[in-house]
Amino acid sequence: MMHFNQFFSLFMALLLLFALSLALGSSPISISQLWQGLSLGPQSTEGLASIIWQLRLPRSLAAILAGAGLSVSGLLLQTFFRNPIAGPFVLGISSAAGLGAALWIMGGSLLGLSSFWAASRWGLLAAAASGAAFCLFILLLLAWRLGQRPAHLLLMGLMLGSFTNAFILFLQYFSPKEELQSFIFWSMGDLNRLGWSELALLTPLVFFALFLAFLLAQGLNIWLLGPTEARSLGLNTSRLRWQILLISSLLAGGITAFCGPIGFVGMAVPHLARLILGSQRHQVLLPFTALLGAVLLLACQILAQLPGLEQLLPINLISSLFGAPFLLFLLLTKPLD
Repeated sequence: MMHFNQFFSLFMALLLLFALSLALGSSPISISQLWQGLSLGPQSTEGLASIIWQLRLPRSLAAILAGAGLSVSGLLLQTFFRNPIAGPFVLGISSAAGLGAALWIMGGSLLGLSSFWAASRWGLLAAAASGAAFCLFILLLLAWRLGQRPAHLLLMGLMLGSFTNAFILFLQYFSPKEELQSFIFWSMGDLNRLGWSELALLTPLVFFALFLAFLLAQGLNIWLLGPTEARSLGLNTSRLRWQILLISSLLAGGITAFCGPIGFVGMAVPHLARLILGSQRHQVLLPFTALLGAVLLLACQILAQLPGLEQLLPINLISSLFGAPFLLFLLLTKPLD
């Protein structure tokens, strides 16, 4: 079967990295201890089992979900815009989620509310998700009013992102240092805040959006020929535009709300997937991109929690540290097409 070796190698790498993410950390765990801790179950109060089930396992699963979702979101947007630098942040959805988080964390003091307002984890999640949803509503409204051409949507997304970033800077300027520090930590991306209750919401959201994306594979292949050729082949290009916009926004906004902004994964992984497969067929490119994104973000999570580090590094720091040089390498060695 074509590309079987690539898929098998990537799947084995995912299993290996998943085991390493559970074993490595400030307190390394041996394979026998890992198996023993897993066998005790999530309800165990024994120290080793508690570390595995309540800290490392949710964190590793969150990395897999976020990596897969952001990568597929980036692939959809790069295909839609036929633009190699498009990514989950291009529509302003992630920036709007950041604005919702900023209003929740730093807006409380401006409104005279107590510090409990900013400390609520579920409130922060709801605020970030609401910001993303509101931006999507505005984007869809503008697209319906002004037309759905990719260039228009790209400009509208950039304008919305610029506006939300300006408002965030305004809040930062007038916020006390405690709230400012809290927002900065959120903006660095953090998989450690996710527990089983958050994963119970994030998991079906990501799987549902990925399933919808896979259903668009044939339409995406036709879309690459250009809108005129696609319409002549019977593709409903208007419906495909809305579907791509909704699915990519759902993935980018939802993951940002749960995990904070995570840079370069959605932009770099689709390029690397095309480079490895040498194919533009979305029937194989979509699942491979999802799997590759999960592997790479899980690797970033492992680097963020290596033994000897007293604190876990922000996931956004690691992903940007490796993502930016990779994109620069592609630009210098291979045209992005």
